[in-house]
Amino acid sequence: MAYENITFKMPNMTVIDGYFYTMDHDEDILIAKVDDGGTAFSYPLSYPLTAQINSLEYDGRNFWSMNDISGGVSIKRWQLENHICTLKDTFNFFPNYDSDAFTVSYYNTTLTSTVSGGQAVLNIDLDYDDLLTSSSYPTSIIGKTSSQSSTYSVDYPPAKAHDDDTGTFNHTNSAAGEWWKVDLGATYDITRIRLRKRSGYGGRPQDYYIQSADDYAFTVNVTNLITANSETSTDISYYPVDFGDVAVRYLRVLCHTSSQYINISEFNVYEKRRPSVSIGPNIIEEYEDAETVSVSGTVITLVSGTQYDYDVGDAVYFYDYLWVFNNDGTGSLAKANAYSGEVVDTYNDSEYDSITACTFKRLTGALPTAIDALMYVKGTSVKLINPQTLSNYEIMIIDNVRANNITIITVYDIAVQGETLYRLQIEGTYYETDNSWSPYYNYVASSIRSFLDSISVSAFPVILPANARNTLEVTALVTDQYGNGAIYKPVFFTDTDNVGFMTINPAYTDVFFGNGDAISYYRAGVKVHTVNIEGTATQYD
Repeated sequence: MAYENITFKMPNMTVIDGYFYTMDHDEDILIAKVDDGGTAFSYPLSYPLTAQINSLEYDGRNFWSMNDISGGVSIKRWQLENHICTLKDTFNFFPNYDSDAFTVSYYNTTLTSTVSGGQAVLNIDLDYDDLLTSSSYPTSIIGKTSSQSSTYSVDYPPAKAHDDDTGTFNHTNSAAGEWWKVDLGATYDITRIRLRKRSGYGGRPQDYYIQSADDYAFTVNVTNLITANSETSTDISYYPVDFGDVAVRYLRVLCHTSSQYINISEFNVYEKRRPSVSIGPNIIEEYEDAETVSVSGTVITLVSGTQYDYDVGDAVYFYDYLWVFNNDGTGSLAKANAYSGEVVDTYNDSEYDSITACTFKRLTGALPTAIDALMYVKGTSVKLINPQTLSNYEIMIIDNVRANNITIITVYDIAVQGETLYRLQIEGTYYETDNSWSPYYNYVASSIRSFLDSISVSAFPVILPANARNTLEVTALVTDQYGNGAIYKPVFFTDTDNVGFMTINPAYTDVFFGNGDAISYYRAGVKVHTVNIEGTATQYD
């Protein structure tokens, strides 16, 4: 086999500082290789894997992996601690998730002033206050105290309404004033209440209050947060627009009209939390995670002071959303809170179907302006989209096609380092020759910065008298991998007439309009025959 490099056994990859990382579920290790396939480092996993990792991402501090589970996928967050890859979070997406590609949107910046240990105010280089905002996190009420007005059967106790299993439910009798209540264990600023009822029984209950109180007996400051009438959804959520800004500890669902059963499969409460930022490492490799109080422009205020000292230029990181492409036959893209795993939006479009590779990256030198881009492979293109609007920044052509120019080569994962996109493939085409690396995976590199990709030559008029005087205009259209016109690139022309000649050679592509046109002129020869004119564009930068 030819053109091998990293020879990964698994179809997942990310690139960090020139090292190629893969997660191996057979050996439960994270491996770092150099580009000739030699192993540089390996880190044992703190938690054993039971399935192949299909995609691997890195956000500057955390590794993120995705593997299949029954009916869906599982995304895990890991950190390197004391030479061990330690599991930090697990988020499961099911049912009906069939995904080969996911990424996490993250943002890296640096300190613009020194920080002394104990200092709570950070000055950073980039303005991210529109992204570092308060988010909603589920508050676990599994095991918290709950009770109900009556119990239909010992098989349906009040705890079944908050056991993290939508297949179980509580069950009261059917009488006027039936209720179910819970003690959250602490007071929370809540941003969402989600009520899921027994499957197929959306009317249990349908006329109810969701109430708060200052005591578990519901005798002090009882407040109706929600009043529902004839509400028969089996899954409904309420937000501050419905109940206002409140801090609660005790919550109750109370039937307020006719006799009704209460069958709750899951009762979830979401609290308001501020995002965390990761700071460092500093000069002696110390780093920490810290919760924010507020963000204003380029100033971040922390809940408490930092543990360590930091210098100007030390890194500050944060992440916000997971993006999961769902190959469900019609295509969808799920956007989930990366701190809680809660899906906050789903975008349904065939554009998002059959996606096998994606990543997220801030591109600073590859394009005319810096962008934060969600990047995914679609056919023979890599699409760069705005994570805020999902509109295209650019569409980049790649050469993942066999020598027959028909068969598309699958890209299993992608990663960006500097101005280069690395594609993980099990085969590659070089110099019109197909090369299979099965069962191993290797990278194929593509330039992200504008690079010449195609040239076409046209002439007008196409017939000249052979009089050594008349001329025709020759236009070479030169484009890069994004389909944009190349700017100020030389085009060299050749012709097949011994007397006729090109008057401008080389001609340079347009500077002012950026249309990629390089214009020259051909002066006729004296022999009547067909003259072939060819153009060759060259990139020297």
